[in-house]
Amino acid sequence: MRLRSICPLRPIAIGFISGILTIGAAFAGPFETVTGPPIKLKADIPLAGTRFGTELDLTSDGHTLAVASGTDERGEGAVYLFDWNGVDWIETQIVRASDGTRGDGFGAALAIEGRWMIVGAPHAGPVWTFRGAAYLFERTGTGWVERRKLMSRDQADFRYFGSHVALDEQTLVIGALNFPNRREVQIFTLEDSQWTGPHPHSLENSPATRFGAPVAVEGDRLLVGAGSDPAVSLGAGSIYIFERDAAGAWVLESRVTSRDFGGLATLSLQGDRFATGNPRPVFGNPSLGSPVRVTRKENGLWIFDAQILDLEVLPGDAFGCSVELESDVLFVGASQDHEPSFETGALFTYVRGPGGWILVDKRTPSDPYAPLNFGEAIAAEGGVLAVSAPGDGDTAHQSGAVHLYGTPGSGQPRTGGALSN
Repeated sequence: MRLRSICPLRPIAIGFISGILTIGAAFAGPFETVTGPPIKLKADIPLAGTRFGTELDLTSDGHTLAVASGTDERGEGAVYLFDWNGVDWIETQIVRASDGTRGDGFGAALAIEGRWMIVGAPHAGPVWTFRGAAYLFERTGTGWVERRKLMSRDQADFRYFGSHVALDEQTLVIGALNFPNRREVQIFTLEDSQWTGPHPHSLENSPATRFGAPVAVEGDRLLVGAGSDPAVSLGAGSIYIFERDAAGAWVLESRVTSRDFGGLATLSLQGDRFATGNPRPVFGNPSLGSPVRVTRKENGLWIFDAQILDLEVLPGDAFGCSVELESDVLFVGASQDHEPSFETGALFTYVRGPGGWILVDKRTPSDPYAPLNFGEAIAAEGGVLAVSAPGDGDTAHQSGAVHLYGTPGSGQPRTGGALSN
C-alpha cells in the first residue's frame, strides 16, 4: 500500500558552530532539488506497535528498498521489500529469520546491495543470552531466499552480534556491541558468487571498547567505530580506518579520535569523507547536544572538516541519530525533535559549498500523529531519499511509515529551500 502526504516547508533559523556560516532563512542554492511531494509507504497491513521503519536501506541504483519493523505480529521482527516498477513502489515480499523467535530483534541492523541483503538480530539465541546473529539473503528469480545464518565465533552470551552490519559489492562486515576481550569484527568476501569467511579482524593491545559499533565499508576502505576509547580521554571514542591491500588483507591506515565519537551511534562513508552522529548529550555537559562531525582525507591525512549542530537543537532531540552522505549533501536525522510537537522528528539537509557545510532545509512531516520519530533512519541512493517515521500512527498506533523523495535515476536526492513540499 502507498499513501501520500504533503509536508510544509517551515521557515528555519540556520546556524553552524565552528564559525562556518550563519544565515536566517531557507537557502535556495543552485543545485538539483527534489520537486514534488514525498511518497509515504506503509506495510500492506499496518499493525499497532510494529514500528515499520526502525531501519531501512536502498540498493545503489535506488530500485529496491528494504524496510525493517522492530517487531511484527509474531514478535520476531520482519523486513519488507519494495521494488520500483517505473511508476510506483510495490511491496514484493516480507522476510523473516527461518528460526526466529520472539524478541530476537531481527531487523535491528540492515544493509542491501545488488542481490544480497544482510539482516542483524542482535538478541538471537537462547532466552536472555543475547548472543546475536545475522542472516544473509539472496534475491533469486522467485524472491529473496535465506542463504546463511552467521554467528560470532565463540557464540558467547551478551555479544549482541549483528548489532551493526555493512555491505558493499564484494564485502560484508558484521559488528557487535560487546566484544570486550576480542574487539573484532567479522568480514566476509564475495568470490565466484559465494561468500567466504568469516575473516575475523581484531585489535590487539587496545583499550577501546564497543569496537564494531558502527561499521561502514566502501570498496577497499573499511571504517570501524569504537564508541569508548579511554586511551584518548574519558567519554571519547575512535574511528579505525582500514585499507585492503593487494593481497586482500585489511591494514590499519589511521585512527581518528574525538569526544564527538563517544557513544558513537551512526556512521556514513563516501569516498574520502565520512560523517558520524551521536544523539546523546555532550559528555560532561548534559545541556548541550552532540554535533555531527564530518572528517575528510587530504594529502594522505584524515582531518577535521566540520562540526555541525543546528542552533535550534536541544539535547533530547536525538540530532545525529542517523546520518547519510551522498556526494556533497549530508542528511541528518533528529528523531525526537520537539517541533511542532513531542518527538515529531526532523530531517536536516546540508550542502557543502565554498564556505563549508550550509544548512538548506529542515523539514518535519505535517502529520498530527506525534510522536512520529521522523528521521530515525535515512538512506539515499540512486536519486531516492528514504526517511523513516516508525512512530507514525495514522492507521494504527506506532505502526510506522517511510517517506520517499525522488525517483530512481532522477539524480541526487536533495531537499532544499527551493522545494515546495
